[in-house]
Amino acid sequence: MIWDMSAGWGGRMLGAMVCDRVTKYIGCDPATKTYKGLLEMRGELLPMALAMRKADLKIELYELGSETPKMRAKLPKGGVDLCWTSPPYFSTEKYSNEETQSWKTYLDPDSWLNGFLGGTLDNWEYCLKQGGTLAINIDDAKEYKKLTRKGKLKGRELTDDFKALAESKGWRLIETLQLELSAGPGAKQKHGKHKREPIFVFKKKS
Repeated sequence: MIWDMSAGWGGRMLGAMVCDRVTKYIGCDPATKTYKGLLEMRGELLPMALAMRKADLKIELYELGSETPKMRAKLPKGGVDLCWTSPPYFSTEKYSNEETQSWKTYLDPDSWLNGFLGGTLDNWEYCLKQGGTLAINIDDAKEYKKLTRKGKLKGRELTDDFKALAESKGWRLIETLQLELSAGPGAKQKHGKHKREPIFVFKKKS
């Protein structure tokens, strides 16, 4: 069972559809249009996936923020094998102007880090099985660094702050993978040169 805390445009949901090891995918996203798009994808693509899969698959989708008590109430306590996502990078990625968006709810880097990511970390702890895995693709963000700059001090990096927050809550970083990104349409990129972003893999300290 997988929980995708920022289901977004559905890439990880598609991955779950084609992986026979995944028997249940739980996804949440607070953006109304994004959520409706995920529902349409599920309705159109899941029947085709089930026709090709060796194992059954259930997909649950919720129009909720990952850090909220309402989302926690939808999760099975200690029943999830893997929590895996890529959250918005503070105010770098603005998917809608709805008040449910994390950049609208948490207006500065510190409140966003502790309120949004901290609340989501608490919900991860609630739902993960003993020995379960947390994997998160998150990169540094210029706006985050800019707004954490005070006086002559250099701004803080989002990845450093997230790792420190997770470790303070009892998570143990066991591996850092590199996600190779494809270039967007019209992007200038040297042949063979792809941007990479880290995927931090955590286990809960016993």
